[in-house]
Amino acid sequence: MNKKPTQKFWNETSFSRKWGILAITLAEQDNVTVDAIHMRVLNWGNPFQRKHKPSKWEKLYCKSLCELAQDMGMHPMSIAQRHDRLGSIYAIPLNKNKQPNTSWHGDTRWRDLTWLHPLHPDYTAWREGTLFAESIKKPAEYCLIR
Repeated sequence: MNKKPTQKFWNETSFSRKWGILAITLAEQDNVTVDAIHMRVLNWGNPFQRKHKPSKWEKLYCKSLCELAQDMGMHPMSIAQRHDRLGSIYAIPLNKNKQPNTSWHGDTRWRDLTWLHPLHPDYTAWREGTLFAESIKKPAEYCLIR
């Protein structure tokens, strides 16, 4: 009998008047509880900020580790090791004939939740690389090792 609340029961709340979206809608988008959305407001002052600060990947490359792994067709730990050994994930060119390793996509340890929700006011500036412009590393800045 524990019925899940839907939008038809929640027309307008003080949360939706302030943030422009219902807490239940935002919770369903991020697959978290409504209490987690309210805790974001208490902790960080914004329901669209998922973490206290960006990870080192989000600060350096403007993408999460999972997004980098999907773009490069590698396991996330391989990317982390490449960065630790060589200082950049782009230091060695990818083998074009190698099939991407997609076996890690279903693993729940590699959730692809970025630092900011797409509705956050700074989301586009972060994705464009202007939010942390001094620390961003681009692939063109490195000489590729053969």
